[in-house]
Amino acid sequence: MRRRSVLLGLASLGTGLLAGVSAAIGEEAAWRDGLPKTGSGPLLVVFVGNDPIDADRFDAWLERRADGVQLFTGYANWVDWSGSIGWLVDRWKPSGRRAFWSIPLIPTGATLAEAAQGEHDERYAVAARRLAASQPQGPILIRTGWEFNAEWFPWSALKEPDKFAGAYRRFVRSFRSISSRFVFEWTPNIGDRGLDPEVAYPGDDYVDIIGLDFYYHPQWNSADPDIAWTHMLEQPYGLKWHQRFAGDRRKPTSYAEWGVALDSSGPYVRQAAAWFRDHDTVYQSYWNSDAAFAGKLSDNRIPRAGAAYREMFAASARSP
Repeated sequence: MRRRSVLLGLASLGTGLLAGVSAAIGEEAAWRDGLPKTGSGPLLVVFVGNDPIDADRFDAWLERRADGVQLFTGYANWVDWSGSIGWLVDRWKPSGRRAFWSIPLIPTGATLAEAAQGEHDERYAVAARRLAASQPQGPILIRTGWEFNAEWFPWSALKEPDKFAGAYRRFVRSFRSISSRFVFEWTPNIGDRGLDPEVAYPGDDYVDIIGLDFYYHPQWNSADPDIAWTHMLEQPYGLKWHQRFAGDRRKPTSYAEWGVALDSSGPYVRQAAAWFRDHDTVYQSYWNSDAAFAGKLSDNRIPRAGAAYREMFAASARSP
């Protein structure tokens, strides 16, 4: 609906501009056509860690196969940055699962200035060749520099948003020099962490999907799930901002990391599911792990929250 209204509004501005918008939409349609077909709603992706057997266990618990797995490569140093890509490719290849990649923009010890100046272009190109070879057909979704508006990763843009944007552009150019099948996701963390994410946006030509990471934990949010959900919507750089920002750029969205920590989170989970469904969401990826954030559902540690997730996302929930 939003895309149709944009085209109708632009028609009066001239056929040349309309043709440009139509071409951009056509490019998006091409890569989206290469993704798995769900029949209804966004793709269901999950983070389970590095062991494929945990993805099988998640599938058994949910009673459906996830559409993909979220994989994170390392950033301890450049050796880890490069080596972990091949290690994960080899570890997950026998599973036949589609990978949604989170590739760090730089590792610990590197700088955004170096990356923005092109000093790491060849490293990026080598990684791109490895990933392209691992999946010979279809789009390859890559997320880099995620949660850049916070302080906890080496690629934090808090002090150098211009250098972050420049480094992001070099990353994208290097990957595209190897294959046109790469699809790039730009992902802030929810909320005001001291930086307006928009000042670190690398430009529409370098972004295919606009994502957002958000987690529900009583340490940061109300224990009341309805109040917590409203805060997620309304806070500065929250869910409503995310959809407005993406809509203004005619970009689809994603939620590569989301999770809950309370057993009373059922109403929040249901509202998240409706939010994903009601917007132009390519995929949503639940953090089914207790690493870094205790959000695992499939072990039934927080059974009521898990039941709400199953209610919204299990095979039966996909039926008309």
